[in-house]
Amino acid sequence: MRWIKEDGNMIFPGDFIPLFEQNGFCTELDMYMMEQVCRQIRFWMDEYGAEISVSVNQSKLLFYQDGYVEKLCEIIERYHVPAHLITLEILEGMALEDAKRLNDKLSELKEKGFKISMDDFGSGYSSFNTLSSLDIDELKLDRGFLMEMHGSRKERRQIVLEQIAQLARKMEIITVAEGVETKEDEAIILQAGCDYGQGYYYSKPICAKEFTETYISSDQA
Repeated sequence: MRWIKEDGNMIFPGDFIPLFEQNGFCTELDMYMMEQVCRQIRFWMDEYGAEISVSVNQSKLLFYQDGYVEKLCEIIERYHVPAHLITLEILEGMALEDAKRLNDKLSELKEKGFKISMDDFGSGYSSFNTLSSLDIDELKLDRGFLMEMHGSRKERRQIVLEQIAQLARKMEIITVAEGVETKEDEAIILQAGCDYGQGYYYSKPICAKEFTETYISSDQA
């Protein structure tokens, strides 16, 4: 999400999302993004026969809003997009506030076919008990893990990263390491046993058009 002003200047999410969280507009933004994602997935399916899964951030305000699940289902049904192609990203802090309430909502979403990802794990107070109690499909490890690998106590931090990856695998949870910016970073997450890496080492953020031209249409040429 980028806010492009009339003069062409671009405002990044870190500058306007906090304001939207305060005034409640983030709920409308989240649903808008969900519709854009479904529209794009439908385009890829119709034009290239490609089923590409996409992750969408979900704010706490939206997550507990009345009729939330029904609204999501309405959108995917409108575009005839399978629910399993949508991964809903939630923040770890939501579990710390009310794990039971969150789990009830997760069960409802997973029953509809959506996948669930916990974003920025390790950015704050991370609890293995919280991880074990939530029915999630994916765990995104905060970029802080890799940033701290280049400081002191590297070996101890590597052990922690490996244990998290192993624990997640035993619970059949996919791990995604954020902040992969160098070949050395990639070597670290491979050694730890992470399933995927995300970061500038692979690609800068790109728009859907560029993604389509680079990764979808070129493969079918």
